[in-house]
Amino acid sequence: MDLYKNRQIIILARRLVLILDEVNRLRGLP
Repeated sequence: MDLYKNRQIIILARRLVLILDEVNRLRGLP
């Protein structure tokens, strides 16, 4: 697999994790 493509996927995955973390935090609020 392309190294560049690999990097893109890792960046996307990190962004997804950050978004999910934010959603969970917002959901935890009353």
